Amino acid sequence: MRYGAGKKSIKMKRDNLNLLSKTKELLSSGRFARKSFLVIVILENLKN
Repeated sequence: MRYGAGKKSIKMKRDNLNLLSKTKELLSSGRFARKSFLVIVILENLKN
C-alpha cells in the first residue's frame, strides 16, 4: 500500500464487504454457488 491511500483502501474494504454479503446471498440460493465461491476467492486474493 502506498502512503496516503488509506481512505481509498477503507472504502474498498467496505465495498468488498458489500460484495461478499451479496455473494453469500447467492451462495445461499445454491444456484451460483460455484461461481460465487470463485468470486469470493478472487476478492480475498485482491485484498492481499
